Amino acid sequence: MAIPLYLAMTAAEFQADIPLPDAIAWMACHFSPYGTGLSNCPTFLPAGAMLIVNDRTPIHGHSPEVVCNQLQELVSEFHLKKILLDFQRPGEQETQALVGILTTQLPCTVAVSKVYAGDGSYPVFLPPPPLHLPLKDYFAPWDGREI
Repeated sequence: MAIPLYLAMTAAEFQADIPLPDAIAWMACHFSPYGTGLSNCPTFLPAGAMLIVNDRTPIHGHSPEVVCNQLQELVSEFHLKKILLDFQRPGEQETQALVGILTTQLPCTVAVSKVYAGDGSYPVFLPPPPLHLPLKDYFAPWDGREI
């Protein structure tokens, strides 16, 4: 299976005066430390881009509805192809609930980090495989899932 490669860039890199690659991803969109939604959202993305949302700021107290609405607006405005939920704080029930909402309500592909991928049918985002583990063993728990 061919895996499309996206070049993940920060907001500062987007501002550089260089041509943007065809497959680009906006990094570092996260829960706002000052409100109940997302911050560091893009002001421009080319059609077909990917948005990466992380949990650098914990989700505690954020509104899933606000986050979902923000992402729906971004998908609609920029014609996003994918959203990657790069959540890395295991065991957060609020985050798991948000994953459930976003993977069912957003009108684009939503990939989820291994930490929150569970048994869903959505694509899973895995870290690089460790060198000591055969690839077949590393990928076995995700058999049948898009990676």
